[in-house]
Amino acid sequence: MRKLLSADYSRLFKSREFYIAALLMVLLVVFRVANVVTDPSVALEDGFFIYAIVIGVIMAAFVTLYVGTEHGSHTIR
Repeated sequence: MRKLLSADYSRLFKSREFYIAALLMVLLVVFRVANVVTDPSVALEDGFFIYAIVIGVIMAAFVTLYVGTEHGSHTIR
């Protein structure tokens, strides 16, 4: 089991999509913090639910790509 997890994690960290999803999340946080700093009437707490929606969309796309690859190589039947 340890070898399977190690192989999956190494494949995950080699995938370009993982880094694109992580970069999108970092850019979203930077944009939100810049928005709060420039406009003092906007509260930081207002954006928490927006993050939940965006995280769901990004992770759904990423998981679909990852599981699709597993299914395409006949690891999952």
